[in-house]
Amino acid sequence: MMILVTGGSASGKSEYAEESAIRLAGDAPKYYIATMMQEPYNMARIRKHRASREGKGFITIEEDMELGRITVESHATYLIEDIPNLLANHMFTVSDSANNTQTDEINKSPNDIIERIITDISRLRDSSGNLVIVTGDISRDGMDYGESTLDYIERLGYLNRKLAEMADIVVKTVVGIPICIKGSLNDGTPFVTYKET
Repeated sequence: MMILVTGGSASGKSEYAEESAIRLAGDAPKYYIATMMQEPYNMARIRKHRASREGKGFITIEEDMELGRITVESHATYLIEDIPNLLANHMFTVSDSANNTQTDEINKSPNDIIERIITDISRLRDSSGNLVIVTGDISRDGMDYGESTLDYIERLGYLNRKLAEMADIVVKTVVGIPICIKGSLNDGTPFVTYKET
């Protein structure tokens, strides 16, 4: 089963994705694929995400670009957090291990980037027990962006559409409320849970 969870910033999408992965995994192993680059400006967010999943039984895999390197267990559940980071890593940086530097990846074909991500995610989906993916809707904040950022937003929108096509279930979180917009559980009920507050 593949579930795509989307939503705006601080909408509750990460929490919902974690709950979904735990529910799907049962007693089987569950892996958290963290795509955020471990740079000084990201460390506060990384610590927040680590704290939120502490004690939930996730095995963390730090992989900011090469999802194809992950060894997949057929009975395990995988959670990818998140697609906007993964795409930005591919579009704007490239690792140069010889010099330990990162530079703009300006010559990479947009189609190659998307195809590579889709291929890696297809492999995870087809080889694992379950796959839960967190993505984001960053195109609605009304900001005036430069050309490279607008290109990134357009590519992210296209990638999200392709992932939604691949997914069995798509959930959008709005102000902490998950809304099922594609698919359902086998018994026909939407894959949505609501927390009492």
